[in-house]
Amino acid sequence: MSLGDYLDVVRRRWISILVITLAVVGVSALYTISSPKLYTATAQNFVALTGESGTSSNPLTGAQFAAQRVKSYTQIVGSPDVLQPVIAELDLPYSASSLASSVSATNPPLTVLIDVAATAASPQEAAAIANAVSVQLGRTIEKLETPNSQTIAPVKVTLTEPAQPPTAPSSPNTRTNLALGLVLGLAFGVGST
Repeated sequence: MSLGDYLDVVRRRWISILVITLAVVGVSALYTISSPKLYTATAQNFVALTGESGTSSNPLTGAQFAAQRVKSYTQIVGSPDVLQPVIAELDLPYSASSLASSVSATNPPLTVLIDVAATAASPQEAAAIANAVSVQLGRTIEKLETPNSQTIAPVKVTLTEPAQPPTAPSSPNTRTNLALGLVLGLAFGVGST
């Protein structure tokens, strides 16, 4: 079939294409409306070596050391050592394993930053969790990095940009869902002709 043949079919069947498209967009809208709203807040942390570390005399070596370690630090954000104190502090109705699915940590490339993101049903809870996890992650890292013979941790994690309650939900994404519904509706409508 040529492009002209397709356009001819669309001209003849435009009503059925429109009905199918509107039906799929309607289902997409119902799904979006019925989905629970979730909010994501992000806190930023800075990782630095303290004067007690052996590499602090050379700032470049210290920065390289910190950058290498930061990637590992992001992996412990979901551990019970980090999350259990947060659950107790905020009096959350979650287990450590269920909270772990709502919390993540990333290390932006070429930085010694750790971004901690938390997703919750309310903006205030998302921000509170992100901030509490950031503080507890810092404590846990400092504890892990402190040998028994030292009293001061060689690594310091500082919450530099506390999470703020988000103003809009991160999920469901209304625009994306409706646009996807429109595209799928058109595809089904044209395909059914």
